[in-house]
Amino acid sequence: MKMLMKLAMVGTAVGLAANYGMPMMNRRTKKRVKKQAKMIQEMVGSMFGNLVGALR
Repeated sequence: MKMLMKLAMVGTAVGLAANYGMPMMNRRTKKRVKKQAKMIQEMVGSMFGNLVGALR
């Protein structure tokens, strides 16, 4: 259960960093990183969902 919370927190942290840390970069890089962050978030989200499903 503890690991689950950690995963969720890491996921949100990555998402927040991607959303707020990027304006410093140039536009092209920002786009790419945003896409990557979205992918990572989706990955973490599906992993999180699978874990929750397995625990139920």
